[in-house]
Order: sequence, then structure tokens, then C-alpha cells
Amino acid sequence: MKKYKVLVINRLSLVDPKQLGRSIVNRLTEPLEYLYQKGLVEFEVFNPENITYKILESKKFDVVFINKSCDQLTLEAARIIDSLKIKIIYDLDDNIFEFPSYSNGSSENKSIGLEILKISSKIITCNLPLERLIWKHLKKRTTIIEHGINVEKYTLKNKRIESKNPKIVFTNADNLKFNNFKGEFLLALNKIQEEFPDLEIHVYSDKKGILGDKIKYLDLGSRSYSDHKLELAKSDYWFAIVPLAAGEEPELNNFHNCKSPIKYLDYGMSSIPTIFSDAYIYQGVIKHLETGILTRNNHSSWLYWIRRLILDKELREKIAINSHLDVKENHNIQRMSDKILDVIYN
Repeated sequence: MKKYKVLVINRLSLVDPKQLGRSIVNRLTEPLEYLYQKGLVEFEVFNPENITYKILESKKFDVVFINKSCDQLTLEAARIIDSLKIKIIYDLDDNIFEFPSYSNGSSENKSIGLEILKISSKIITCNLPLERLIWKHLKKRTTIIEHGINVEKYTLKNKRIESKNPKIVFTNADNLKFNNFKGEFLLALNKIQEEFPDLEIHVYSDKKGILGDKIKYLDLGSRSYSDHKLELAKSDYWFAIVPLAAGEEPELNNFHNCKSPIKYLDYGMSSIPTIFSDAYIYQGVIKHLETGILTRNNHSSWLYWIRRLILDKELREKIAINSHLDVKENHNIQRMSDKILDVIYN
């Protein structure tokens, strides 16, 4: 079998231009690294401004991957690549055409993104709503490849041990991903801290102060993809919380339904039981009270389930075990890598 030479075009984060896009890692370099270790591909990562005819001709890449890019430099690079008849595969795991008001992302370069998509030989999406979105804009079919995670790479041999006092974690890229429910969510956190004064809340976020000044919490700042996974694997959290706008904010559906349940993979891999909003992207993945908790987005529901997990160690342990097994068996990097290899070869 031929060992294909693959180029990944780098890009800055769409919500935080100070850092590289995390989707480049979880959607492309992680599965390609897995395939490289199996001896199936070789790959390199270039910034778009460094891509020239001379480099492409000397490197002799068979295929080029682009993820969510919608900038002029990548468009110019894509045109060079296309002129050399090198296969371009565009990977999309977000709705880049209509960012919601709460996001730091911008849809100003939508036309550039569409132009890159038109040039691409193949398009990968992560779910059915995204495939439908591509059909709406371009009348093109896509290959759906769901997220996977390298469980073996990030799972430690020693089992996680919970802290003495309750401790929960919340990971958020830019801003809180809801509008109408914000007050009720923060009220639930406020009340639970009054009820359990020794409760610690830790927050990973690119943006400081996302929970305001009425909630006591430790702001851990931003982390790279790999560092975040390794820290979760050796953490002592009791559980995690993942709030996301759902049916109560239908105006956000077009954006949120195109997202992926990556946080379930993160926490499940690390055996951290988690409470999720009962949103579309989690409904088909999580089994309520088995591999996670799905809650309605209101004050009383979030308060109930946070309290329940603090008090119910048996339930925490059950969800931790089940979610880890589910991620390991059904969302492992091998499945994702095999599908990416099929796209490269075909």
C-alpha cells in the first residue's frame, strides 16, 4: 500500500486569533499522527503564507487538508495547490457561515470560505446538519466523519482519585454558549455554592471572567489541546458541567446543531462524569443516567442535577465507568482515522 504524503494547512483560531485553531489538532493532526504511527501516511503542517509552487513541487504531496479556513492567504494557497492538480480535502466541524451574537467568531469572510470549498476536491463534515448546510450553499455532498479521541494517548494508568471536597470543572472556548438561560445558570451555581461552601469550580477558558463576579471560581485560563486532555486525565474533579443553548433558543439552532459532542469525548475519556444541556448534539450520543446526565436549561434542573451528583457518589462512579467505556469503544481515534484514510485513498 502506498504511503501518502499529506499536507495540513495551519490557521489561527476563528474565535481567538492569538492562538492556533484547536480543530486543526482534534480533526486532523491527531488522526494523521495515529496513521503515521501505523506507517500509513507521512504529514507536515505549513502556514498558508509559506506555501509556494517550489515547495509543493519539491515535497510532492498527494493530498492537502484544510480545516475551517476562510482567509485570503489560504484561498491563494488553495489556488496554487489546485493548479498543480493536488487533491484538496476541506474539513468542516462548525457552521462558519453564521456565528451567533455571543461568539467572538466572525462570518465576514464567508465568501472566501465558500470559494475555498468550491475549489476543494472533497468536503468532510462532522454531522448531518453540517452536510445539509453544505448542500444548501454549494449543492455538494460531503463525507461525514465524527470526532474521535486518542484514548490510549491521554489516559493514565492510575485511576483518577476524587478530591476530598467537591470540585467541578467547566471548559469553554470563548464566551458562554447561551443567551436567555445565562441568568438562571449563574443563579444555580450561586445557590449551589451557598449550599456547599467548600465546593470548588475550575474554569478553562480563552476569555477571563466568563462566569462574572458573583461566582467563586478558579480561572485556569487557556490550554493547548494536548495539555488540556492530560490535565483532565490526572485531575481530581468530581464531575464536569457543559451548558449549551438548546430548544429554548431556537435562533441558535443553526449554529449549535452543527457543533460536535467533543466535550463528551474529553470528559468520558478521563472518566469524569458530566452534566450536559439536553441539546441536539448530545441527545444522540449520551444515554441519560448511564453515560452522562442530560438536563433542561432552567435554574431548577441544573440546581437539582448538580446537587444530585455532589451527593450521589455511586451515580458519579457509574457514569464515569460507562462513559469511559463508551468513548473507548465507540469514539476512539481509530474509527476516525480509518475514515480519513478512506478519504485520502479514494
